[in-house]
Amino acid sequence: LMKENEKLRQKIDQVLLGASVDQLRQPALKQLNIHELIMDCAENFQFKVKQRQGSIQLEFKASQAEILGDRDLLHQAIANLMDNAEKYSLQHPDILVRTEDKGNGVEIQIIDKGIGIESSMTKKVFDKFFRVPSGDVHNVKGFGLGLNFVKQVIQLHKGCVTLISELHRGTAVTILLPKL
Repeated sequence: LMKENEKLRQKIDQVLLGASVDQLRQPALKQLNIHELIMDCAENFQFKVKQRQGSIQLEFKASQAEILGDRDLLHQAIANLMDNAEKYSLQHPDILVRTEDKGNGVEIQIIDKGIGIESSMTKKVFDKFFRVPSGDVHNVKGFGLGLNFVKQVIQLHKGCVTLISELHRGTAVTILLPKL
């Protein structure tokens, strides 16, 4: 019953995410510390990752982490990326979240050692409703909205998002957001 309950909750989340992608509002921009936001996201995933004998490692190298952003939208976007990193790791999810200074911006990388994505598919992953054919992974459900949502949120913040992946080696998603 609990498993079915969780599946239903995930489906509801996906439907709501789909609706929010279509009706993304103008972001409510406020000064925020991206490191604090990332720590909050990581804390939310810590239990899930530890249950699978994994880890979330945070490496904050950005000297200036203050940005102008919509906390809720950015939290949802980064949480979505951490969720993907956990879901698409077959064994123990080892996730690294790193920040660095990049010119007038702060770069955020979310790196996993999961199943990876074929290079021919990486250009399509941010398209709405696109799902990578999962091969070995039959337990991951979704509608192909998560990365499209992430892309839209980051673009609303005048940033950019890219993805590099190697099949059976892992994926790195890089976000670049302007500093305050």
